Amino acid sequence: MKQVIPLIIITFLVIHSCVPQSSNYNGLPLPDNKYDTHFPVRDATPVLNDLVRSVKKLHSSVFYRSFTLRRDNMITAQNLNRDQIEKIAIGDTIFNQSVIGSATIFLSEPNQVAMLTCAHVVDFPDTIVHFFPETEDTPADSLVRVIAYKIRQDNYLTGFPKDANLDILAIDSKLDIAIVGASFPNLPDESYTPFPFPAGNTKELNWGHVVYLAGYPLGHQMLTGGIVSRLTYTTRRSFLIDASFNQGMSGAPVVAIRDGTPNFEIVGLANAVAAESRYVLAPEQNGTDSEFDYIKNVPYEGKIFTRRTEQIRYGVTFVIAIEDIIQFVNAHRESLAAKGYDFSGIFPQNREH
Repeated sequence: MKQVIPLIIITFLVIHSCVPQSSNYNGLPLPDNKYDTHFPVRDATPVLNDLVRSVKKLHSSVFYRSFTLRRDNMITAQNLNRDQIEKIAIGDTIFNQSVIGSATIFLSEPNQVAMLTCAHVVDFPDTIVHFFPETEDTPADSLVRVIAYKIRQDNYLTGFPKDANLDILAIDSKLDIAIVGASFPNLPDESYTPFPFPAGNTKELNWGHVVYLAGYPLGHQMLTGGIVSRLTYTTRRSFLIDASFNQGMSGAPVVAIRDGTPNFEIVGLANAVAAESRYVLAPEQNGTDSEFDYIKNVPYEGKIFTRRTEQIRYGVTFVIAIEDIIQFVNAHRESLAAKGYDFSGIFPQNREH
């Protein structure tokens, strides 16, 4: 009897040591229905390919006609009359402004596409006014020196049919969200893959959760990742990530991962980056000057101007929360339907957040 007891104990220890640990599931973290604080362990390339294909480069270009006035014209912001200004102007010119952003396809029908982007990518003022400097007789911002009127705006996507122009279907400048879209004949389905993931919930995001975002910084298609750093819940919900951001990334969808691949969810749109304004002394720009017109080590004798520049602080990226995006879409469903765009299947209204 004394020889049997040790054998039983040894057998029990061997069996007990073979039980899988609770922190491991086939070598992967166990599902917990929470967002992940680590990048995918499994290959996420197929899923990320779907994400990238749904994001397009959006070009927005606006043309203005500007009129230059004399001080003694005594034109103020309150008495702007375009017919009168065109008659008394001492000069006029045409100029344009262009912006590149990222837009995500959420509605893709055989002859129709609608996309979500940031409002500031497509939102240009109808009128731009510059005033004469302040004097003893006239306060600042009183007499108009130059006024520019918008005469045309083009919004188009790389790869869309020639001469296609997207309409602004819905826009909210305060939320910085817009929907653009257009109808086309013979639209190739394979080129316009709709966004493949469901809506997430930023209230479940916390410090350290990882995200991906896809967009067109400086016009180049790129995919990058980041870590959630801060969430704010006021009248406008947003959060910060440390992902790299540059011009052209505005409107890039931000996706989080719930229990690994392929469980991606959209949690927002990247819309801004921290920046610092600086003023520099710069030579006169007359439309033909370039950096090669100025010779090193030779004193510059032309006019010098003060110009404002923006220095990007990389790694501090602001994200519009998905809850505000859903609220925006819900508020415009009827007007979108009246224009022929059915958003009833996009972000269902009965989904709780």
